[in-house]
Amino acid sequence: SVDNNRGHGIRDHVLHDDPWGFYASARVRIGTEGDFITHPAALSPYYGAVLAEQAFRMWRAMQQAGTLQVDEPFTIIELGAGTGVLMRDLLTHVKQRAREDEEWSRFWHGLRAMIGERSPELAAQQRLTCQEFVGRDTLTIRVLDARQGLAAQLGMHKGLLYSNELVDAFAGHVVRATPQGELFATLVVPTIDRAAVSVIRSEELRAALLEQDRHVREALHVPDAASVYL
Repeated sequence: SVDNNRGHGIRDHVLHDDPWGFYASARVRIGTEGDFITHPAALSPYYGAVLAEQAFRMWRAMQQAGTLQVDEPFTIIELGAGTGVLMRDLLTHVKQRAREDEEWSRFWHGLRAMIGERSPELAAQQRLTCQEFVGRDTLTIRVLDARQGLAAQLGMHKGLLYSNELVDAFAGHVVRATPQGELFATLVVPTIDRAAVSVIRSEELRAALLEQDRHVREALHVPDAASVYL
C-alpha cells in the first residue's frame, strides 16, 4: 500500500487554496460564458422548479406521517451551490406558488433555506444571486467545509439536503482490490516534462515544483527521471 496523503491533497490545493485555488479565486466563472456550466444553470429556472415541487411533496408527506409538526420549520440545505442559481430558482418557484395556493402558502411560511459553501468568493456570488431571499429569515449562507461533520456545522434540521456535483470536487482516494482480497490505495499523479521546468522564469515556482517532485518520489519510489511529479 502507499501513503498517498500528500497526493490526496494536491487536488484540494488546486481547487481551494487561498488565493490560488480555482474556487477560492476571484477568477472562477460558472455559466455559458465561464469555465463550465451545470444542468441547474443550463435548465434554469425549470431545474429549480422541479426540485421545489419535490420539496413540497416531502413537506406534505412528513406532516401527514407525523414526523414534522405543523409548527416545525422545513429546512432546505444546498451544499456547494455554485453561483446560487438553483437555490434562487427553487425559492422563487415556491414563493410564486404560495401566491396561488393556500397549502403552498403554509409551506412557504414554514420554509427555511440554507447554503453551505466552502469558497468565500462563491458565497459572495450566491448572496448577490439570491439577494431577494437573503436577510429576510428565508435564506442564510454559511461558509463551511462539507467534508467535515455537518451536524456540528449546521445543527440538526428536518427537511431536504441536496447538492449538485459537489462530490466531484472532493479530493478522493482510489482503492483497488487484488484477487486475494487485499486493498491498496492507488494514486494518479500529474507530471510535466523536466525540461519544461528548467525554462520557468520564476525561481520560487521552480523551487516549489521541484520540492513537490521530491516529496512524491520519496513517498512513491518512482524511477522516472524525465518527469517532474506534481
